[in-house]
Parts: sequence; structure tokens; C-alpha cells
Amino acid sequence: MRALGAGRIYLLNRTRRGVEELDHAIPDANVELLDMLDVASVQGPPPSVVLSTVPASGTTTEEHVPDALFLPSLFSADVGVGVNMAYKPTETPLLRLGKTVAGGGWRVASGTR
Repeated sequence: MRALGAGRIYLLNRTRRGVEELDHAIPDANVELLDMLDVASVQGPPPSVVLSTVPASGTTTEEHVPDALFLPSLFSADVGVGVNMAYKPTETPLLRLGKTVAGGGWRVASGTR
């Protein structure tokens, strides 16, 4: 992401330890560590690129689903790109959401393309 010109990278992992290990591995990447998937709590602009490696079954567009990441706050920028590396099902919650937000300003792609 940094090599592609990302000015700031928000990084979230299932565990704080995992995200800290990634941060130490790329010290010059301007990474902001997140403890939860809540873009309202980040310092700086909302993400305009979302790259997810979370299985589709671990994400949701409905609030209060146990053991799933609630996705809507990710798409608060007017335009952006969403890529989901999960491939089962082909149309994941993240891809469906990206197609419907911000008046069509987001483009999405499956990790299989």
C-alpha cells in the first residue's frame, strides 16, 4: 500500500499483538493502529481504499451481529476502492456495501479478479 502511494494506512487485526507486530515490520509506512473497526475514531481522513482479508462470514452490514465486523463505517469517504480477498461467496457483504454507498463513488473488486 505504501509503495502505491498511500499517505496513511489504518491497520486493524483481530488482536492488538498482531497489529503491533505488523506495525513493527513496516516502521516507515505511516500506519495508524486501530483497536476497533470505527472510522469515526481515527485521526485523519477516512480511508479511500479498503483492502480486506477477512472471510465473508466474518463481516456484516447489520449491527450487533456477534463475532462479525460491522462494515458501514469503512465507506465514509465520497469515493474509493474496495477489494475483498475473500472469494466465497463471490459477492461478499463488503463488495455489496461498496457498490451501494456514496452515490456510486466507490468501485469494488473481488480478490479473484
